[in-house]
Amino acid sequence: MHKRINYFIEKNILFLFLISIIFSSCKKEEDVQLSVDFVYEVLDTNFTVPAHILFTNQTQGATYYKWTFEGGDPATYDRREPGAVTFNMTGTVKIKLEAWNENERKEKEVTIVLDSLVTAGFDASAVINDFAPVDYNFTNTSLGASQFNWQFPGAINTNSSTEKNPSNIRYSTAGLY
Repeated sequence: MHKRINYFIEKNILFLFLISIIFSSCKKEEDVQLSVDFVYEVLDTNFTVPAHILFTNQTQGATYYKWTFEGGDPATYDRREPGAVTFNMTGTVKIKLEAWNENERKEKEVTIVLDSLVTAGFDASAVINDFAPVDYNFTNTSLGASQFNWQFPGAINTNSSTEKNPSNIRYSTAGLY
């Protein structure tokens, strides 16, 4: 009978031990909230094409990723960190990150304005003749510019202009300007 009691006790202890292992190994699953975010840095702070932009993913709770870079090389990317992307397209480009897990899907989209390389140029022509006092009109021949900042040292009616083609800039004495 003593053997039988020991066997019964050992069996119950083994059973309780196995049950405690099973319950302690079960981990309560928690839903991880998905938040999609990224930051970018324009390398060399150069917004003219070709522009090189470094992207850093700050997404939390995602398992899968899909990046879309409008006008970028590469155009798409399906891993967490795309690194630096080169853009050769001027104007407004869209960057989108889609991220998801088993429960939900979210996205973030930003736009960046990229400029073309600027080449400055102009032609100057006298309104009537080249004898002082003389008025000059300036014709802008620049490429890729959208804003202008002219400086006219020595002119008597204005020192500067933001017009594309400034006109009637007056110089009162002969000389090089």
